[in-house]
Amino acid sequence: MKKTLKKIILALFAVILVLGAVSCGDKDDFVPAGYKRASNKNADYTLYVPESWIVDMSTGVTTARVSKSDSSNISFMGFELDKSLINSETSEGDTEEKSMLDKFWDYYSAEFLKTFPDMKYDENVNGKEMVISKKYKAKEYIYTATVTGAEYKFMQIVVIKGETVYLLTYTAKADLFDDHYDTAKKIAGYIEIK
Repeated sequence: MKKTLKKIILALFAVILVLGAVSCGDKDDFVPAGYKRASNKNADYTLYVPESWIVDMSTGVTTARVSKSDSSNISFMGFELDKSLINSETSEGDTEEKSMLDKFWDYYSAEFLKTFPDMKYDENVNGKEMVISKKYKAKEYIYTATVTGAEYKFMQIVVIKGETVYLLTYTAKADLFDDHYDTAKKIAGYIEIK
């Protein structure tokens, strides 16, 4: 009887080890219903997009487009914050302390204007505060600009964590922007930054 009990205990222990190994596999703990992971497992962030979207990570920037016929897309990237660039851009007479997010956006948008001088902000959203990954302050900006002769509308959400800037960009032709804006906001809400 002792041998049988010992065999049963060993068998149960083996089953527990196998189940433990299976549960520690490559699966995400949380994937929103109807969404799929669109980020590399080694990235310090997790991005989810609708299952039907086409994901591309071949350029080093995570991108996903709505479909072959609709080029509306999301891109997400993280890069090192160069504080020397944004600290040198303080305007004369700027007496109030600006957040790092505001300083970054001032610099970034000034650079963007050099390429797209017709850039126009949606004043209802410009610099709207939000929280990403349940703990990081972020700001949302919406603007239009002409790209290769067509008017596009962009939503960008900027997050700064330590020395890293995370930038989520939703891009669509201006007349299609509203079709996927709510989905883009949901995608932003599901971002996890480690």
